Amino acid sequence: MRLLPIVGILLVAWLLMIAEVYAFFNVILASEPPVSELGRLSALALLKVGSTVGLGVLWFVVMQGLAELYTAERIKTKTPTPSS
Repeated sequence: MRLLPIVGILLVAWLLMIAEVYAFFNVILASEPPVSELGRLSALALLKVGSTVGLGVLWFVVMQGLAELYTAERIKTKTPTPSS
């Protein structure tokens, strides 16, 4: 039972990676500009870079939150009680 939270964190990380790879290849890279103007191409390139960075930040925020939740639970369960 001690490994179940760690397995859960790894499962969430794996699912996030699968979802982000899908979003990267099927949404971010698949978007094409309607007209080949320099301004629109530059804006689309910046939007793609921002979206990619956003996916990375999302992954790190979720993983940090899960790690903090796990450590808070472990500290709460391992707090020693004073003996009389």
